[in-house]
Amino acid sequence: MRLRKLLQTACRLLGVEVRASSHNMVILQRCVNLVLSDIATRYIDFRAKQTFDVTNRKIEFTSFDKNVFRIRSVMIGGRAIDYDLYFDFLVVPNGPITVEYSYIPAFVSRMSNISEVAPGITESVLLYGMLAEYSAVAGLQSDFRIFTKKYESALFDLTKSGRLRVVASR
Repeated sequence: MRLRKLLQTACRLLGVEVRASSHNMVILQRCVNLVLSDIATRYIDFRAKQTFDVTNRKIEFTSFDKNVFRIRSVMIGGRAIDYDLYFDFLVVPNGPITVEYSYIPAFVSRMSNISEVAPGITESVLLYGMLAEYSAVAGLQSDFRIFTKKYESALFDLTKSGRLRVVASR
């Protein structure tokens, strides 16, 4: 499903203007990005692997395909190696390096396909999370409580389904 349809559904549930250029749509889109960041950092571990051909002993975080949240492992030929982690780059030996990392989904636009941006996240999780965030911003306390309970319930169902890798408790 495209995010645009989800935003339209949210507007209808909230009883607000549905036009694409409306202020509410912009706020709802920001709420979706906030919910995706929350899910990726607290509940569901989105992982990716990427191989680099390193020549200067550095891998800049800007060269990764996705927004790096945590480095899981660095390998050469399937064997884990030591590396140095800095604020915006990794220091590794030269050669073909494979990095496994957790990531935060990229900021979504209205035309984004949800399943491509955040694989495994259901529409109901995003919808209820977005509605809860919007209700908090708009000062709709009773709606906030309702949508937060629905969001947490949908997240619980999703994480207990066993289809996704859940972030370990801290």
